[in-house]
Amino acid sequence: MNIGELSKLEHHIMFHILSSHFGETMANVVLHQLIVKERTFTTSSIMPSLCSGSFTDFEPFDNSRLGKLDCTYYADAEHPLLPGTGCSIVLFATEDRTSFNFLELSFYGESLPIDLVTAELHGFTIITYDPLISRDL
Repeated sequence: MNIGELSKLEHHIMFHILSSHFGETMANVVLHQLIVKERTFTTSSIMPSLCSGSFTDFEPFDNSRLGKLDCTYYADAEHPLLPGTGCSIVLFATEDRTSFNFLELSFYGESLPIDLVTAELHGFTIITYDPLISRDL
């Protein structure tokens, strides 16, 4: 996975969030426009190969077809190695709400291997992506 490209997990998450709010066609349009600017992991101080979450920053893109965005979009995911906590997902819009700024994943203090989080077969299942829990703060 290269900078610029979404990982399989990021793509999976973004598709579910975007399609629930804007439909599958627009989700695919946006996914083809998204460019990853930077990806960082919240690494364990004891084992740097583990992370308790990640941040994926995006390059700004032309969002005129979607209109003004909500400030944030939420989802949750399950993973077999996170049985008690799962994963909290938040997609943030830019301050002017014209593009997506970054995607945040949090494993609630639990850790997973970074190689697993970035793998093609990541093991996550999105369990909520309800437009009603999106908040316009």
